[in-house]
Amino acid sequence: MLSQTFTDWEWCVVDDHSNDPQVCATLEELGRTDPRVRIHYRAANGGIVAASNDALAMATGDFVAFLDHDDALVPTALERMAAAIDSTRDVDYVYSDEVHVRTD
Repeated sequence: MLSQTFTDWEWCVVDDHSNDPQVCATLEELGRTDPRVRIHYRAANGGIVAASNDALAMATGDFVAFLDHDDALVPTALERMAAAIDSTRDVDYVYSDEVHVRTD
């Protein structure tokens, strides 16, 4: 996310009450890395729906992208989405499909 060529974004990260102390440490460091990164810690595990709703409540932009903990974006992903939005009048949503990456 931090390597995106498009720079007008915010990253709303919700920790769904992880029991791994390293997760909190990593998120704290991430939050210090860039002011566009916003972190929220849930008091209890609520699952993906609760975490997504918390992230939506934090978001201030006109468009959102839902990413799970194991998702990745190519560095030009947001730039391409912004270009698609800017090239069309009255855009309500933009759909992007997924690509599976194998590392073996």
